[in-house]
Amino acid sequence: MNLFQKNLTLLHQHDPSLARRVETEPFPDSVAVTASKDGHPIPRIGSVSLHSTYRPLEEGARWVSGFRECAGKIPVVYGLGFGYHIRQLLRKTSGELAVIEPWMPMFRAFLEVMDLSPFLPRTRFWVAEPVPKLMARCSPEGWEVLSHRPTVRLEAPYF
Repeated sequence: MNLFQKNLTLLHQHDPSLARRVETEPFPDSVAVTASKDGHPIPRIGSVSLHSTYRPLEEGARWVSGFRECAGKIPVVYGLGFGYHIRQLLRKTSGELAVIEPWMPMFRAFLEVMDLSPFLPRTRFWVAEPVPKLMARCSPEGWEVLSHRPTVRLEAPYF
């Protein structure tokens, strides 16, 4: 069983609907995967790298360094990339968090390259869902929004 199949099996246990949507998605030609200087996989779309090309784990730690949990609010991250910043955020939070990734091909690439198990069960992924549907499902007033800048830059109209 390859990593994608392992991740898909795990995702079926936590979010069967999302698993069904992503399992038919082919690996995207538009996402290039390169290695950072310290050997971690980095997604790139065109000329935009979604994480540090040198040390993405350190970049993720810097990204969350000023974060403080707010009582009664759920951290919601705009943008997944390959989740280095999300893993660091999970270390700083005690509860659940959500990730909004506007582009299914990015989530597909993520499942192909990264191990999903450190993210579950505390991370809820909302992938390629229309904004009105997200707003109807949950109340943004209860969100503490954090933005992954490269994703927001690439997908600005969505956010």
